Amino acid sequence: MEDQFWSFIVQLRFSYEYLDIYYEKSRQKESTLSIILAITSSAAVATWAIWKELPFLWSAVIGVSQVISAIRPYLPWGARVERLPPLIRKMGLLSVECETSWNELQTSKSNELDYVYALAKFRKEYVEIESELHACKSLPSRKKYQELADDRKKIYFAQFYKVKEDNVMSQNEEKVPIKESVIPKPSQEPYIEHGEKRAIIPTTSQDIPRPKPKEQ
Repeated sequence: MEDQFWSFIVQLRFSYEYLDIYYEKSRQKESTLSIILAITSSAAVATWAIWKELPFLWSAVIGVSQVISAIRPYLPWGARVERLPPLIRKMGLLSVECETSWNELQTSKSNELDYVYALAKFRKEYVEIESELHACKSLPSRKKYQELADDRKKIYFAQFYKVKEDNVMSQNEEKVPIKESVIPKPSQEPYIEHGEKRAIIPTTSQDIPRPKPKEQ
């Protein structure tokens, strides 16, 4: 059960990093649209001499600007920028709370049942956050974002848990991978419910060996 608890902690950190990366990328795209629209609507830009020499170019720029303005409400980036921050915060707080519980259990005389109850509590909160995430609807799985999230996750555990060869579990010990019984594992594509695509969080592809328990 300790291995399952630790795997859940790893997944939580991955989920936090994955959503944070998704927010960063969406904010960048939304900002780019805002800059384009701001430039094309500027009266000063409209007076540039280049447009008198190349009027067709100005017409094309204005046309593109009008198209962007028309379709912008239907693009997903604005909704993500608005809805993801509170969910990222909740995921981050849940990750910290789960790690705090882990450290307390590791340094006290805890039994298997203590881990079972703690894990059940945190899994319930994780599922609730995923349910709220479904409101985003358009959050397709991105392999590149997953890879970035895995990299950030590894840096985090190396920094805060010193997970290196000298203090991880022996390679001869059985390492329990993340299982469906521990983490709600969705498909790698948004699933469909009542005709609508729902956002999902992928499962991390790289487990982190848990640190050796500290000697009492």
